[in-house]
Amino acid sequence: MKTKPATHFLHQQRMVLVAVTMAAAAATQAATPSRITDVTLYPDSATIVRTTTVTAGARSVELTCLPTTFDADSLRVEGDSAIRVGDVRVETVPSEGSACAKTALETQIRTLQDQRAALDVQLQANALSASYLKAVSERTGGDGRAPATDFATLGRATDALARNAQEVFTRQEQLKKRDAELKAQLDALQRTHGSGADTLRTIRIAVAAPRGGELRVSYQTARAGWRPAYQASVDSVRSNVVVERQATVAQSTGEDWRGVRLRLSTGQPRNTPRGPEPYAWQLDIQQPQPTPKAAPAPVFSRAVAPAAVVSETSRWGLRGTEDAPLFDVNTIQTAFSTEFEVPGAVELPSDAQKVTFSLASETLLAKLTARSTPRMDRAAYLIATVDRPQGVWPGGTLQLRRDGAVVGTTTWNPAGEDQKITLPFGRDDLVTVVVETPNTFQRSVGLLDSRNERQLGALYTVRNQHRDAITVEILEATPVSQSDDIKVRSTFSPEPAKRDWEHRPGVIAWEQTIPAGQSARFSADYLITYPKDARVTGLR
Repeated sequence: MKTKPATHFLHQQRMVLVAVTMAAAAATQAATPSRITDVTLYPDSATIVRTTTVTAGARSVELTCLPTTFDADSLRVEGDSAIRVGDVRVETVPSEGSACAKTALETQIRTLQDQRAALDVQLQANALSASYLKAVSERTGGDGRAPATDFATLGRATDALARNAQEVFTRQEQLKKRDAELKAQLDALQRTHGSGADTLRTIRIAVAAPRGGELRVSYQTARAGWRPAYQASVDSVRSNVVVERQATVAQSTGEDWRGVRLRLSTGQPRNTPRGPEPYAWQLDIQQPQPTPKAAPAPVFSRAVAPAAVVSETSRWGLRGTEDAPLFDVNTIQTAFSTEFEVPGAVELPSDAQKVTFSLASETLLAKLTARSTPRMDRAAYLIATVDRPQGVWPGGTLQLRRDGAVVGTTTWNPAGEDQKITLPFGRDDLVTVVVETPNTFQRSVGLLDSRNERQLGALYTVRNQHRDAITVEILEATPVSQSDDIKVRSTFSPEPAKRDWEHRPGVIAWEQTIPAGQSARFSADYLITYPKDARVTGLR
């Protein structure tokens, strides 16, 4: 009988031990490690795949410290064949007091704040130096006319004072500019940080795992995006253009992407999945409306128009600023979508900073031409004409390089019906154009001087100062009559290679290869007749 208490005590100890063990197991389970392995990035969103390892016999998996920026409705869980997935729950928990690591976004915000604090100290110190130099300048007269007998010494002192003042004030402007840049970055990051930073999410997944394996959890977020970018480099010696595909990406999801496989897709899953459908086109007779009574004088304190606007915006389901894409998104018409693989493992912190990746390059044979429109600009510009590249090339920005040097930026949109694409590569200063204006006249002709006749013209001399022959293209806008009463007779020498250049009525193009060090002449003469008393617009 005396052994019962001891037995009861041992039983209690075993129960406590079991409870502690279960609690420890639960605590261990609650910290199931996972990492982001794959990301598919769209122009205005992203699909993130997080992978975790499930041990044999596991009953549940808990993924903690997840941001609230992803769409919980898009959550999808799948595992290896040996793992059966059961109930999936998403919970929002306070971030205060959690052991979750801070994101790079928060770290960068603190770093920028520290940088601004240090910069403020430099600004104050520089301001003191400026005040001191101002005081010294006032004591010496400032303008160098202060009384002194040693003019050489006074001159040296004045020069030194001017140099020091210039350095101080230049430094002050640089510091102010840098402070403005840091402030802009800080404001952008704080806006990106959003209001959900005080909460986190936990995903609890019930599983049955007779054997171990991998579990993959995917979800979508609107705080990521990409846009295409390109770089075109012309080699004037080899007469080719190398076009490099690039992608500018950014994300502010609240979790860093480290060593992930990144795919870029032209699809847009956030768009409406169904197109518009027609409704009946109804016709009716409007009934006469009663005459409205005079409206009372407006009472401005009772105005409710702004509230109506807000409700209308909500009714149409416009996205809030927290879900706004990081890029201006253009609709890309493709056969469903096209994906691009970013080579290697990608590192992309959650700081909303735009990063550019190189995808691939393609070399295109080019026809190089020096193009000039002398009536508007006497300069010649290097133009490369290439065949339209194969495949999907979404429109984006294009950086232009000529023989290694950047010459400008334009837009690149290869989609279209034309099989040829022209790319501009800046001024060609070794091609000069001289413009001469031949004699012009205006006179009355015909019986009883019933019509006016006016002759206009232009003469262009183009010289090639290159060491090699070059093809030039001279563009000329000719007068085009919009009335049967206005007659235009045009004479060209030599005959233009193209009329209605690029489907523009009245625009002609001369094209000629000019040997090195030689010149070519192009002339245009126009005889315009019209009624004597008519007022003709567009005459030059």
